[in-house]
Amino acid sequence: MTRCPNCFVNLSSSRHAFRCTSPTCSGQAEHAVGQFSPTSGSRGPLTFSPTPAVSVACSACRAQATMPACPKCGYDLPPGWRDVATTCLVMAGARTSGKSVYIAVLKKEAESLATMLGGTFDYASALTKLTFEQYYERYIFVDRDLIPPTPSVSLGAFQREPLVFALGTINNKRHFLVLRDVAGEDLENQAATSAEFDFTSFADADAIIFIFDPMMVRAISAQLTGIVRAPTQQRLEPVQVLVNLVRLMRGDQSMSTERFKTPLALVLGKFDTLHELQRVQGSDWGPVVTNIGAAINRDPSLDSAEYDDLDGELLEAEVSGMLVQLGAQPLLNYANSVFSTVRLFAVSALGAPPSMANDINPRGLAPFRVLDPLRWAMNKNGYLAIRTYSYGE
Repeated sequence: MTRCPNCFVNLSSSRHAFRCTSPTCSGQAEHAVGQFSPTSGSRGPLTFSPTPAVSVACSACRAQATMPACPKCGYDLPPGWRDVATTCLVMAGARTSGKSVYIAVLKKEAESLATMLGGTFDYASALTKLTFEQYYERYIFVDRDLIPPTPSVSLGAFQREPLVFALGTINNKRHFLVLRDVAGEDLENQAATSAEFDFTSFADADAIIFIFDPMMVRAISAQLTGIVRAPTQQRLEPVQVLVNLVRLMRGDQSMSTERFKTPLALVLGKFDTLHELQRVQGSDWGPVVTNIGAAINRDPSLDSAEYDDLDGELLEAEVSGMLVQLGAQPLLNYANSVFSTVRLFAVSALGAPPSMANDINPRGLAPFRVLDPLRWAMNKNGYLAIRTYSYGE
C-alpha cells in the first residue's frame, strides 16, 4: 500500500492529481492542506485525472501540469511515489513522554533492521536529513543531552514536514518509513480543534504509536519519588491525553461510537524507569522487574528479519498485568473501546533513566525493544512475515 506522506490517505485509488508549475499560470491554488501542511514546495492549481498519467493539461492555463500531488491534501509527491510501499506512523503522547528521544533512537535501530532485510537505510530527502540532524540527532548523539519538548505546530514548528526515510527494497518494492511527530503540547490542549491541526488524517495512518511515561501513572510515581526524576510541571494522565487525541481525530464526528480501524500501539515508554522499583524498600515489584525469564527483560527485536508475534503476545500479557496492578486499567479500557486493534509494548530508548540533573547515562545508550512497534506495524501491512518456530526451538 502507498500512502501520501503528508495526510496518509491511500493513493491506490484511481484518482490522480497534478499541480501546475507554469510561472505564467493565473490559476489559484484551491487546495488547502491545513496546519500540518509543509511550508515548502510549489502551490499552483491542481488538475485531476481519473486514470494514471505523466501529465495533464492544467484546467486554468492549459499548460502541461507534471508535478504529481496528493488528490486529498495537495502535497507534492516525490517522483515515482505511487510505485513505492510505505509505512506511515503517527508518534503521539504527552509532553515529557519521550517521543522525540524515541524517534532519534528508532532511526538508528531501523538502520540495523534495513540491513537485516537486505536494504540500506537512508534519508529520503535533504529536508528530512536537516530536520533529523538539527532537532533529534544532535541532542542525543552529539550533545548527549535530552531533546527539548516539541513546540506546538501552530508556531510553524519543524514537524509540519514529515520525516521520510528509505528502508531499501522489501518484497521487490522500494519501501519508505514516514513519521509524524505530534507535539505533546497540542495533545494536552483540550481547547484545540481538529480544524486547527488537521488530526482527522491520522485515522489513515498505518499505526498510531502512543507513548506514555510510567511516571505519569500515579501509583508508579508515588513509589519512585526521589529515585527517578519526575516531570516538574503538572501533566495530564495518559488516558486524558489519549481521550483528547481521539476527540481531535474524530473531528466533526466527535459523538461517533465507531471504533477506529487504525492499529494503536500503546507503548509504555521509559521502561527502564520501572527497573528502579527494585530499589524501593518493601516494594513487591522488585522480583517482577528482575525476572530474567520474562519477556519484559529480553529484546529479540534484532534476532530475525521476521516479526515474532508470539513474543509480542507474551510481552503484551506481561505489560497488561503490570499496568492493571499499577492502576492503569482505565487507559487499557479506553484504548480497547475506541480502537479495534491494540497492542501493548514496553520500550526504553536510553536504557537507563537520566540522572537527577537530567544527564544521559555516561556509559552510553542501551535501547530496549525500540523496534517492536515498527516491526508490528510493518507486519500488519504484510511487509514482515511472522516468525515460525520448530519443535524444541
